Amino acid sequence: MDTLTRKRIAKFDALSNCPVCGSKRGLALGGRKNRKLSFDCGAIFYVEPGQPIGSLLPCPGPSNTAAILLDLEIVQADHVARETTSRRLL
Repeated sequence: MDTLTRKRIAKFDALSNCPVCGSKRGLALGGRKNRKLSFDCGAIFYVEPGQPIGSLLPCPGPSNTAAILLDLEIVQADHVARETTSRRLL
C-alpha cells in the first residue's frame, strides 16, 4: 500500500464527526487497503488505493441549509409585498 493511501486511511480512522456538518460517525467498512466511512447525516466518504478521498454520498447539510435560505428569501419578500399592499389600501 502506498504512503498516501495509508495516511488517508489513518485520517479516516481519526474522524469522529462528519467533516461537513459535524454529525456523528457511523460505520467504517474496509480493510488495510481501503475504507468506507459513513456518518449519521447520511454522508459516505471512501478511500481506495492510490486515489484521493472521495464522496460516495455528499452531506445533505449544506443543501438543506441552502434550501431553507432560499425559501426564507421568498417568505420575506412575500411579507414585504403584503405589507406594502395593505398600506396602500389604508
